Parts: sequence; structure tokens; C-alpha cells
Amino acid sequence: MIYLDYSATTKCDKDILDTYVKVSEEYFANSSSQYLLAYQVKDLIDTATQKVADLFSVKSSEIIYTSSATEANNTAIKGIVYYQNRTKKIITSTKIHSSIKETLKYMNTLGYEVYFLKNDSTGRIDLDDLKKNIMSASLVTIPLISSEVGIIEDIEEIKKIVKTNSRCLLHVDATQAVGKILFNMDDIDMLSLSAHKLFGIKNSGMLIKKEKVNLIPLIHGGLSTTIYRSGTADQASIVCMAKTLRKAFENVEEKFHYVNKIREDLIEFFAKYEKIKLNSSTYTSPYIKLIFFRNKNRKFYS
Repeated sequence: MIYLDYSATTKCDKDILDTYVKVSEEYFANSSSQYLLAYQVKDLIDTATQKVADLFSVKSSEIIYTSSATEANNTAIKGIVYYQNRTKKIITSTKIHSSIKETLKYMNTLGYEVYFLKNDSTGRIDLDDLKKNIMSASLVTIPLISSEVGIIEDIEEIKKIVKTNSRCLLHVDATQAVGKILFNMDDIDMLSLSAHKLFGIKNSGMLIKKEKVNLIPLIHGGLSTTIYRSGTADQASIVCMAKTLRKAFENVEEKFHYVNKIREDLIEFFAKYEKIKLNSSTYTSPYIKLIFFRNKNRKFYS
């Protein structure tokens, strides 16, 4: 079998898997306990978390470990909306992951207005539409790269627009972007990601939440690495997250150009087939290719 579904999940790197087993076997204590092995586990977690924070140029206290990007997205949206006494308007994209879409549907039942931004001719978010609506919003939540069509949003311009409303926060779902493109955390208030998209462990996600942002946690009770997500810390997953992200951050530009060359070769190869088309917008990630096949009614489907 040739596996081509890497935007859905990846095979776990053997080095990461070996690390998970080693930490699970040798450092199994509860990090909240009061004895030597527990202190060693706490040190292990703190060291790994600082490494993660350094990669994103944020504080270690701004890292929240979750079970997935889905949980991270839920925590970001519900947590901020429950806490903040702000205007009940959330702005989003039409290209969001189901974990955001379904969360916003739920917020809609609680009386929150959800506004879906228009797209421009390139498939990106219409920035003029965002400008028109930003002053009445309390939260903007968008994917940096769409998981289905691969559109890369103009995050720097989006940041500038959101910043014009000092009462509005920006949440970015970077699940498909981390390790694929270069970006920075400046003016991003919250960011979600998942390890299993990066050859890491499944059931391991993360939310970066800037210090100024206050959240109501989804899960209460039990000591953890943060007040925003209760439950015994999974030190093996945390250590593996740090290692996964370190590997993902290596040679990002070189990997991008390599994969982009493969994309160009694919487009050239399929150009001779009348019944097959590939999405080829200027602003699509080379890591995600959408292939369209023309049926007997001469309509294309993916």
C-alpha cells in the first residue's frame, strides 16, 4: 500500500515511540507526588516544556498540554467565551476543522453570533470582510492552513486587522502548519496543534495560551501542569511532544521547497490528462493536494 493521507495522520517516528516507552517504564511516578521519583518526573516535564516554549518563543507557563488539537480548539473557544464578558460575536473561516465548526455550532445555541468570512478570488480569507466585521467581534478563530484544500492564510495581515480591536482575541488552529511553514507567535493569543500530524504520538495535543488570556477550563479537579487542564500529567507524551516539535522545526524551508517541487511535478504530470485536475492556487500548501476526477456528466469531484 502507498499511504498518501499524511494530513490526516502520520506513522509515529520510531525514535519518538522508543522515547515514549522508555519514559513510561522508567519515569512512571505522578509528578504531583512528594518523593524522589516524582521530583525527577517533574524535572523531566519542566525541561521538556521549556524546550517547547523556546521553539515558539513563548513562556513555559503559556503551554497547555491536551489530548488532541480538537480538545485544544474546544478549550480555546469555549474557555474564552465562558470567561470573557464581551460582545457575543465570533468570526471564523469557511475552511475550519470540524472540531471548530461543531464547537461554534454549540456556541450558537448559547446565543453567540458566528460570522463566516467570505473568501477572495484566491481562496483565502477576504481581508476587507474581516475589516468590516472586526470591531464587533470578541474572538477570531481561523486555521492557518486548511486541512482539506490546503489554503495558507495571510496570517500577518490577519494579525494586523485583529489588533485594531483591542477587545478581540485571535485563535489560530496551526495543526497543518507547524513544521510545514514558518510563522511566529507575535499577536497570536492562542494556538492549537497536534503531535500525530508530525510523526508524533496520538492522543497528544497542545494549546499555547498567552499570559494575558484568561480561560475557564473544560476539565476541573486534579493536579496537573496547569490550572487550565486538570488530570495527572502524561510525562511520556510531554517529553515526546518536545522531541516531535524539535524534529518538526528542523529545516522547515528546505522541506517545504522539496515537497513543493514534488507538487510541481505532479501538476505537470497530470496536465496531460483531461479528466484529472489538481488544485494549484498560489496560496496552497504543497503538503496537501486535492485531486479532481471528471465523471460521465463532465463534472469534477474530489
